[in-house]
Amino acid sequence: MLILGLFQNGNKTDFAIVAYGCNLVSSGSIVSISETEIVEFVEQESGLKLTDLDRVVTSGLHPILIDKVEAEKVDERMALNHSIWVNYKSDKIATESPEYPYILCNDIHGTITFHLVESLDKANSFESSTNGSLSNLEKAFQDKYQQEFLSSAILGNQDYTPIQTANYDLSAESLLTEIQLKEDKVIDGASEEVKAELMNFAVFDLAANVLDSYCQAIVGKLLSFAQEFAVKSIGYDGKLIYNERFREIISNTSESMNMQLRLPPVASSDNMAFALAAYANFLFESKKL
Repeated sequence: MLILGLFQNGNKTDFAIVAYGCNLVSSGSIVSISETEIVEFVEQESGLKLTDLDRVVTSGLHPILIDKVEAEKVDERMALNHSIWVNYKSDKIATESPEYPYILCNDIHGTITFHLVESLDKANSFESSTNGSLSNLEKAFQDKYQQEFLSSAILGNQDYTPIQTANYDLSAESLLTEIQLKEDKVIDGASEEVKAELMNFAVFDLAANVLDSYCQAIVGKLLSFAQEFAVKSIGYDGKLIYNERFREIISNTSESMNMQLRLPPVASSDNMAFALAAYANFLFESKKL
């Protein structure tokens, strides 16, 4: 079983091919929406012919014609909701199956959303916000301090000053107004260069602390919703997957609360074409596609 997932974003087309059990066979991107160019690119990158593929799927929002046949449409939101079950353990790929229900937080395209996923084709979104998205916090920090947020956080100390986020508030306004830069005392007569360097270090510590508080708030909301809906499994998909501190926080906290945790593989967590193909694999195995 080989499934090709295609996803168009503007003038770019992403592709991913998965085999049985959601094994990633090949993936890539081409700046084109031409059917001929897409087919040629996929065949060249994967070493496969279109005739080798069993199915071609795409998002219902972005239909694509391949070899004059419209690709089968799968639900983009449900594909994202199931990304946490893909390639979870490499030695159990063929046997891993989604277990329901679970609470999932995904932060995609500038919107953070919390879902209760109840089955392969049923999920309820019960909280959604653009203000609480990581991309909003990144922009607010950049605008205020002229530094890149995540890069600065890596260089800083998260124990700078604790932030207590009321009701797990994820908004940039809340996080950035709870804490101000410390005015470090400098030796009289220090040069402006030295003062600027000290303030840069203060910004790094601030970024680390804000990010830590943001991560704690996301995990807090996930656990709170899990208790509210009486489920024992939580998951997250979004840019924070790449952040080691976030993975540490969510792993340790979920374990201490006896919650099952699922995170998508780092290598493909932001690959929408892969998510579509993998979800199609789940549907096929359940005989729903």
